[in-house]
Amino acid sequence: MAKTKVKSHLVSVPVDPSHADFEAAAKKLSMSPESLQQIIDLTQLICEESTGRNLSPSQIVSACLNVVTEVIREGCDPRTHADMCSSIFQQLWAGVGLSSDHSPKEQ
Repeated sequence: MAKTKVKSHLVSVPVDPSHADFEAAAKKLSMSPESLQQIIDLTQLICEESTGRNLSPSQIVSACLNVVTEVIREGCDPRTHADMCSSIFQQLWAGVGLSSDHSPKEQ
């Protein structure tokens, strides 16, 4: 498997689940290694599909935001919507490397 890494919630995650740090990364993210692998697989599928369709970065962002919005609106407790949106914003802000005078609170 490739030695590429995927960043997720500010944790560098080895794509190869047999890598020694994979289980530790999943634990740091408060999920099972299987759940982390499912997320990585879905991310890879989205990237491959986007490339195959020759989508621009803005088209990919728009599509992903539409999916996230629908999942939150239809699949999550409305009482958690504000916290979820805030967390997504903080993760996105940090993930693209924007400066901040404070760190996002740990989940």
